[in-house]
Order: sequence, then structure tokens, then C-alpha cells
Amino acid sequence: MDSDFELHAMIVHMSGNILYEEIYQMVQKLIRMHITELFNERIKVKYEDTNNYKELHIDLCEAILSKDRTAIKDSLNRLLNVSSAEEYLYGIS
Repeated sequence: MDSDFELHAMIVHMSGNILYEEIYQMVQKLIRMHITELFNERIKVKYEDTNNYKELHIDLCEAILSKDRTAIKDSLNRLLNVSSAEEYLYGIS
């Protein structure tokens, strides 16, 4: 849990957005509670294969480092299991 929280803090830091980082620091207790809730309710069940879960986070970090906005969006969507409206409505990815 702590390493996951630290990863998210590093991702915020890597964004280079000082305001975002300051806001993240202010709400980190709420973020920790949210991450815990996600872990307990969704991630534990969804990512039984922990290697896949780690790979999804690695992909996100690599996308951020490459500053490729499309790769970042795609990586986040895979990690959070989010579909675009087009994909949801029309089966288009």
C-alpha cells in the first residue's frame, strides 16, 4: 500500500506541475483513503495477477517520461479499465 501511494506521489511529481503537486500534498490523506478503497474493492479482484498490475504502472511511468499524451491517456485507461465514450457506445477503440 505504501509503495503504491509513493508511486502515485512520484507520478504527480513527474508531471512537473507544481500546483498539482502542492494540491496532492494537501489532500494526500484523502488520496490514501481512496487508494485503499480502490485496492480493497476493485484492484484486488481485478488484478489477481500482480505482474499485470505492476506492468500497467510501469507502462504509465514510461508514457509520462516520454511525454506522449496519447500513450499516457491509453495507459491510464488500461490501468483504470476505462473505455472511451465511443468504445462504450459504438464498440470503437
